[in-house]
Amino acid sequence: MTVWQFGGGASADFRAGWMAGRAFAEGRYDLIYPPHNGVYTMQPPIEWVAELKAEGYKGLVYPFVYPPLWAWVAAQFAKISDIGTLIRIASALNALMMVGTLALAHRLAAPRMSQTRFMLVGLGFFLVSASGIIALYENQPQILVAFLTLLAIERTEHGNGKLGGAALALAASLKLFPAVIALIWIATGRRSAAVSFGLVGTALGLASILCAGWPLHREFLSVLGDISATSMMTRLNFSLESAAAILFFSDQLQVITAASTLADPAAVGRFSVLSEPPMFHFCSNLMQVAGIITVLFLFRRAERTGSRDYIRASLWPSALTLLALTGPLAWSYYFIAPLAFVPSLIERAGRWIGTGALVLSALLTSPFALSWIPFGATTLAKQGAICQLLGTAAFSLLAVLFLIGGTRTTSMWRRDQANGS
Repeated sequence: MTVWQFGGGASADFRAGWMAGRAFAEGRYDLIYPPHNGVYTMQPPIEWVAELKAEGYKGLVYPFVYPPLWAWVAAQFAKISDIGTLIRIASALNALMMVGTLALAHRLAAPRMSQTRFMLVGLGFFLVSASGIIALYENQPQILVAFLTLLAIERTEHGNGKLGGAALALAASLKLFPAVIALIWIATGRRSAAVSFGLVGTALGLASILCAGWPLHREFLSVLGDISATSMMTRLNFSLESAAAILFFSDQLQVITAASTLADPAAVGRFSVLSEPPMFHFCSNLMQVAGIITVLFLFRRAERTGSRDYIRASLWPSALTLLALTGPLAWSYYFIAPLAFVPSLIERAGRWIGTGALVLSALLTSPFALSWIPFGATTLAKQGAICQLLGTAAFSLLAVLFLIGGTRTTSMWRRDQANGS
């Protein structure tokens, strides 16, 4: 079913990996990463657009922004398969990993809750919210990152730190931000997981350099520098940094037309970017550091005073949400891992509060619900800004509710323990 539903989707994100792999296989290393000049505009190499148009592809064209190791991996697949076959395989695997991610969250957050109920609520939420439906439609590699991230947390929480560390290293080799979890392990004494992460991560890093060479890594780091120095305003980016850019620097935003093979690219969509002023860039970096420090503090305190139930079901989803919100980019699918815990809110925050939070969050992050807003004559840029601010508020609310629900449950547990004694 998922192959039929999403195998024919645009898969622009997945296709970017294919294009990078093909360029790598053909030795065109200058056509792997997007052109960069200090501002990240999400434009791929212009040659990609011409090639895809000639091949009959119609849709958006995204750049490749993953470490060079994965351009090498994609090159191996490009030698033995075609893009259509790979998309169909990815559609099936992504659906399985989405289910697996929910199963891992269930083991962590609500083992006493009916698994069937948990899975149905979680899958329903994913299919309504932008986080799930867009990721499936685009065959986003972030689904794999989310699955590996929760696998790392779940295995480590249940005593298998070696496997947990290895899974996290693989996730961080795709997207760098999961590496922050290793800092949490270090701060809370999870030595086995931290060491495993370090060893496997080092091995993957060396393999990347051996397979792809250092020049491509230097190019990749330049792209990351551009991303860090840019705030992006779209309907699907929910970072606090971008929300601040909308509120305080709306007059400095640069409108960008999305790269596309269609005759009228402007019809596909536009988005805005801000080349961050020095002080704003400094404050954005400071916010990211503050977010990490806050998470480390909460985990250190919880290890001393909290229960494992509170850490697994409340602190982990709240921390994952906060870390995504404070990053330079927070695409909707960056929240797949914490959103897998959403069904537990019904049990932990109370039936009415949990259900209300779930419904409200789904509405505020749903591309279907947001399309019903009567914007009237409001410009597309302002419509996008409103949707982005609403989504950012929804994810911020979820981060708080995970903490409140966990605190409520922990207080009840302590009261029961006291009464039992």
